[in-house]
Amino acid sequence: MSPNYFVVTCHGWSASNWLAHALHKHKDVTCAHSSALIPAKNASVFDGRGLQKHIPDLRKGYVERQTRSLMDTYADFSKDQQTEFVGSVHSYRLRDLPAQTRLIGQTETTIPVVNLVRHPLDLVVSGYGQFKDLFPIDLNEFSWTLRKIVDQGLDIAETVCKRHSINPGDFDTVCFLGACVVLGSLRMDLDALNEVSESDTGPWDYRGIVRMEEVTRDRKTYAELLDRLSNHKLQADTEYLESVFEEKRVNVHNRSAPEGTAARWQALQPWQREAFKAYLALFQLQSAYESNGYDFSFLEET
Repeated sequence: MSPNYFVVTCHGWSASNWLAHALHKHKDVTCAHSSALIPAKNASVFDGRGLQKHIPDLRKGYVERQTRSLMDTYADFSKDQQTEFVGSVHSYRLRDLPAQTRLIGQTETTIPVVNLVRHPLDLVVSGYGQFKDLFPIDLNEFSWTLRKIVDQGLDIAETVCKRHSINPGDFDTVCFLGACVVLGSLRMDLDALNEVSESDTGPWDYRGIVRMEEVTRDRKTYAELLDRLSNHKLQADTEYLESVFEEKRVNVHNRSAPEGTAARWQALQPWQREAFKAYLALFQLQSAYESNGYDFSFLEET
């Protein structure tokens, strides 16, 4: 019998590795993480030198998100597995699914999709930390992100830097601006949502969002996610939930950031706050994320 497929779309820096590992621990689930489609057995696969080790696999996956059918990728990934459910977290983003619709073509398979989201400020702070580690070891990512800064809101970067007398090309500045420009990718996900959720031509059964802040902390939210992904077939018993929530935080990308969104905002320098607010407005994200329950009141306090 063929396994049932599912997809948890999300941007990076959203506890995707934790979630993939948690799902993979279920006896009836085989779950992959990241564009590299790495089996989520090891929750710390990208910690330390693990990230550098897998850069070639990640790059290959970036291309295959847009050029290879998910059905073929999942079949290869799960060919030696015997579980009833096969899925991935962060192997695809919402913006990848329209291209996948065309690659998959006609199929009777229905694939549940849930989008994992995180507060945009927390995502930027996390990405800022990872870029400081990643850019020195990955010139491709460095050049790709630098190009996005130039192509998307360069006037914002230059205006903010001039007003605060900082150099836009300084390494730390590029890392933070690069994380801010990644908000444009969230905009692309929102733009793709209608095509994914309303189209009757693809295999997708869009089942809404799950907030990173809740699914990683609340057992009920996590159990409900299992239910959504499996058409009520996957059960989360007490022993399984204990094994999931005993896991410590993994892949902490910015270890110097304080806990809590408001505290992270206060910890930013004035130029960083101005840049974040400008890019958030540029990509028109605030109202969409407020509708998902996220609070931006701290923006008005400074």
